[in-house]
Amino acid sequence: MGVSSFRACKYNGNDVAAAMAELKDVGFNTYSTYIYGWKPGDEKQYAALVRESGRLDVPAMFEPAPRSIWKQFHGGDMRKREAVLVDQVVKGRELACTFGWTIGDDTADNRTPEELARDYRIIRAIDPDALTISADYLGYDGREQPYMAYADVFDAELYPFRKGRSEDPGEL
Repeated sequence: MGVSSFRACKYNGNDVAAAMAELKDVGFNTYSTYIYGWKPGDEKQYAALVRESGRLDVPAMFEPAPRSIWKQFHGGDMRKREAVLVDQVVKGRELACTFGWTIGDDTADNRTPEELARDYRIIRAIDPDALTISADYLGYDGREQPYMAYADVFDAELYPFRKGRSEDPGEL
């Protein structure tokens, strides 16, 4: 059983090590994170996740060079993004804790199926044995269908249920 979008935050006291240990104690055995290479400063948080993952033997899925915020932090040069994607997968596949790659989140909101397919092919060429996962919320329009072919696992997100409600987990 895995937990998605794992990172330091106010709900875990900004303590990655303690949060990961607690999650493992209650049965979570994998995690996925979107912090890998987002913006300056992520390296420290990423290093903490890798260290704790290895210490606790909890495999991880990382999102290399997330497209959805590339423009915000890196100026939008997509050729540079592809080079960073390759670099992060080459380096990440050597980490014992790397279980796979998150290649899209809310995918239909921020990329085309062709763009996802390109990332999938790049990752598959570098790290053919790792799993890839793409996540999107399920709608009634079938918007997620064209994306499902470009990842090994499709994560069906059900979060529209909280639309207009509090983000506080204690109030959901």
